[in-house]
Amino acid sequence: MRLSLLYAALALVGLALPLMELVNYCQVNSGDFNTLFRQFMASYGSRYMAWEVLVTTVVSLVFILAEGRRLGLNLLWVPLLGTLAFGISFGLPFFLFMGQRELEKSRFQDQSV
Repeated sequence: MRLSLLYAALALVGLALPLMELVNYCQVNSGDFNTLFRQFMASYGSRYMAWEVLVTTVVSLVFILAEGRRLGLNLLWVPLLGTLAFGISFGLPFFLFMGQRELEKSRFQDQSV
């Protein structure tokens, strides 16, 4: 299996699983995001996880921007927006998919020359 396909599959899983839980939350709580935020901050453990995700997201956004520019990736806004809209569990694997796909494409072109 090509690594790009694995990253694409991980991006889909990273999109689907958290989104399913968010839909379930919205159905139960009528989309009340104030309650969601209060639940994030309800205990030391949940605050730890919230900060962990927030810091990881910021670091990943910086990484996606810097590496994407360095590699000259097109459509760099897609993983950036995907991270902000759907979360790091989608944005980072999607960025890795894009980078790996470009790498595989350039290797294929080098072999055919």
